[in-house]
Amino acid sequence: MAIRTSLVLGLLLTGCAVSDGADAAADPFAPVRFLCGTWRSVQAGETNEEAWAMPAGTAMHGVNRTSREGELKSFELLCILSEGEALDYEASHGPGRSTKFRLVSATQDSATFANPDHDFPKRILYRRAGDSMHAIVDGGDGSSQRLEFHWQRVTDPIEHR
Repeated sequence: MAIRTSLVLGLLLTGCAVSDGADAAADPFAPVRFLCGTWRSVQAGETNEEAWAMPAGTAMHGVNRTSREGELKSFELLCILSEGEALDYEASHGPGRSTKFRLVSATQDSATFANPDHDFPKRILYRRAGDSMHAIVDGGDGSSQRLEFHWQRVTDPIEHR
């Protein structure tokens, strides 16, 4: 399983080169390119890592995993799809278990995706500041349900540790 996870992450990271400066008006992924890279946090003995590859075609792929003491605790396969003029964020926990969230706002260093019809989460917010990435997963306005992730950019790819 570790080899398979490393292989998937390695393949994702292979395409994660520095942006080629594509014209934002012609690039549907311009609002979310800041996500590209590998991000890691270690807190209370748990390591959480998220990696995003540069877009290819109509998709931008990512993976998130949480481990404790070398044992995988959870993972998600992530994809941002360009559908016409919209960007949809899809998180998959296994066959037939995926949820889509629509991009509802973006700045140069932040993106908010929402699905008001989903039980939890209803909203996913990413915010980047230099080599730090912050994500909030919540139940929408007025909800007390909230998860936060704080990552630092990783210069050594996950598969080489």
